[in-house]
Amino acid sequence: MFSANHACEAINSCRTYANVSEIRDGNVAVIALYAPDVSAKMLADYHENCPFVRLRPFTVDNYPAYFKDYRNYRFKFPTVVSVLPEFSTIMYIDASIRFQKQKSETLSDLFTSMETKFAPQGIRLLSSATHPNFPVVHPDMYEFFNVTEEQTKGSTQFQSGLYLLNNSPEGWNIVEKMVECAVEPKCMAPKGAKVQCQYKELKKNLKVICHRFDQSALNMRLIELYGTNETLYYQPSSIIKVVRMGKCKL
Repeated sequence: MFSANHACEAINSCRTYANVSEIRDGNVAVIALYAPDVSAKMLADYHENCPFVRLRPFTVDNYPAYFKDYRNYRFKFPTVVSVLPEFSTIMYIDASIRFQKQKSETLSDLFTSMETKFAPQGIRLLSSATHPNFPVVHPDMYEFFNVTEEQTKGSTQFQSGLYLLNNSPEGWNIVEKMVECAVEPKCMAPKGAKVQCQYKELKKNLKVICHRFDQSALNMRLIELYGTNETLYYQPSSIIKVVRMGKCKL
């Protein structure tokens, strides 16, 4: 999923999909959902670099007007929900994700894990943010999720730009509340929330420094459902790398 300001990053990401045999062979469908602000030239460049990816527009016209401000990230889970019914399992990735050449693990292995170890939860997170939840959760979020500060202080935050999700009762139990949170004005993007953080302050875990919007919401939902035992819903993978780019070049 990408908007105009992440189009270059999305192209650099999709170029790495060729490292995955299941994608090259057409055994795993890849859909790139693009925002209304993505230009025809951006789409042409994307298709030229990644012809095996299906391009599909997404819209939030059926949601409140504040969804059109992509900086609040409310659009993400409603868009995921629009695709989930088409597949038994989806893997959501944002434009920062790179696939590395497969060695000990394959993409098929990741999907198989959703039929076995992670089936009871319906989700598998794949990347750690390496800091606790507490300093990146706006206080208003506790009104929406049955989670305590003690739990957020004692748990690691995991990235929401990379996960596997089942089209199952367990998967829907997660995402339906995420959509409710996205619609609620005081949830996901509460008034006064800011994304900029001082990383060294995050590690101290003493006060709220910033807010991670959809990422903080997803972590709180999983704590609400499964507690702070992260092994129930998190396991990293060697075939995936997160690359945050400054000035992007093709």
